Amino acid sequence: MSQIYIPDDKSDPFIYLMDSVNLNGCPLTDTDVTAEQYLRFAARDLEDEFERGAVNGIGNAKRALHQTVDALLQAHGLLFRNKRTAFPQKLELIDEAGLFSLSILNTLNLERNVVEHEYRVPTHARVHEVIDVAWLWLLATRRLSEYVAYESLAGWRADQTLGVVQLDPAQGLLSFFKVVGPSQVYEHEGKQYTFLEPIRMSGGGLTQGVEVDPTPVWSVTLSYKNRDTWRSLLRPVVALNEARYGIDGAVVRQGGVEVSMRVTLPLAEQARIREFMSGDEKGSPILNYAKFVFGFGDAAPATSPDG
Repeated sequence: MSQIYIPDDKSDPFIYLMDSVNLNGCPLTDTDVTAEQYLRFAARDLEDEFERGAVNGIGNAKRALHQTVDALLQAHGLLFRNKRTAFPQKLELIDEAGLFSLSILNTLNLERNVVEHEYRVPTHARVHEVIDVAWLWLLATRRLSEYVAYESLAGWRADQTLGVVQLDPAQGLLSFFKVVGPSQVYEHEGKQYTFLEPIRMSGGGLTQGVEVDPTPVWSVTLSYKNRDTWRSLLRPVVALNEARYGIDGAVVRQGGVEVSMRVTLPLAEQARIREFMSGDEKGSPILNYAKFVFGFGDAAPATSPDG
């Protein structure tokens, strides 16, 4: 069932957002050790009661914190153009996107936990504290990446244009494309809104009668330097995600059963999917979901109606 975000604030650039394509994040693929493993290493390090155990433990706990922050940024398109950004600025990005407020981050003392003890030996008690904070942070951020809308149907408030917002984590881009297709008028809290009808078929291709203009109305890079430009554009997408964290349980709807399914893919398959999302034409700005295959076995990739 689609999730809809209708802002109360009329200064919001969007009239509405409705999820069209969502994934459970875009995980880091260039690491051999997970954040969970680093934290288990840190706990094992503390079994050494000497200074070496504390030094190794704090190092592994810091690695877990760094990786968890990067994974959260990656899932929301904020890592590609900010990989070399300093850790405090990465925390600012999390705040700017509306994922976590800086007040919460300050309460967890994430910055202090990372930059402190660079050339000093921490106590074992201090290392235990950092490990506990890292576990809390890992669990909290994992929820934020379980549901990310990478394509959303949208109404652009400036000129009432209907289209799609696409978040491209592989390029660190947020773009809006005009869509021509079926729409309906709905009433919400006494007001009428014109919503696009769903534009995707079950295989990912566009439905009959839907056309997407390949030239974006606007496209912004999600870098730290231009955060003032993308802040008001990305925050509504995050707000849409917030409405549906986690994998839904099975429910009965209109005589049918709606379930959620997770599929584990090898790293090579993830690379193939990223290639499919880049579009059939080299340099195409529109992410292409038409070749996603749903189901089991060696099914042929789905194609769009005009493909």
